[in-house]
Amino acid sequence: MANQSGIAITIKAFLPTGKTLDEQFTALGLVRDAHATGDYTALLKAAKVDEVKTEQKVRRVEEAPAPTAQPETEQADASGLKVELDNVSPEGDIDEVSETVGEGEADAEEVPAFLKKSAATAA
Repeated sequence: MANQSGIAITIKAFLPTGKTLDEQFTALGLVRDAHATGDYTALLKAAKVDEVKTEQKVRRVEEAPAPTAQPETEQADASGLKVELDNVSPEGDIDEVSETVGEGEADAEEVPAFLKKSAATAA
């Protein structure tokens, strides 16, 4: 994050829409086109500017991250972890762990009393 100095501009204006549907459609079309293109010159020319306020401001802007070069031989999937995980050997097998624990049952001494199912909640 970096600080950037600048001038904040606030424009207060009024755009009359008119009484007929054609005048209203034209005014709304100006607004729609200005928002879509980001060019507000036509909209400001048609509007009556009431007030323009400027003041010095400092904003925090995020700096663009430095590009990192990846070797062309490494292919990454959507998560970006494929190459990392391909080089890791598994320490154990999931099936072996589930056999040692059993079919979801643990020793009664290991489970605290407040975690055990009561007769009212078991039904």
